[in-house]
Amino acid sequence: MGAVSFVVTATGVASGESLPQLTVFPARPNPAPSATTIHLLIPRPGRVEADVFDVSGRRVRVLSRGLMEGGAQTLSWDGRDQRGNPAGSGVYFVRVRNEGNERTLKTVLVR
Repeated sequence: MGAVSFVVTATGVASGESLPQLTVFPARPNPAPSATTIHLLIPRPGRVEADVFDVSGRRVRVLSRGLMEGGAQTLSWDGRDQRGNPAGSGVYFVRVRNEGNERTLKTVLVR
């Protein structure tokens, strides 16, 4: 697979206009043999919560529970659960929350 790059450019935002909302790009690689990366665009600095869930809705791993700068950010999931054990092959959902915005993406882990 070729490398994927993201370029974020600033555009003029007139006074009083709202900034873009939280953007979550598809996980890469997907399907993933062991690890995957999620690129985010956060509209302004703030708390970011990111979790990985299995198809039953059980939380598998916490990826983020802290403050992040606004702009382009990256999260990685190493394919392991919260205890450090390899997660099984299957479909997983990554939920990202930031300042009242929530986005969920699907990723597949193939061992």
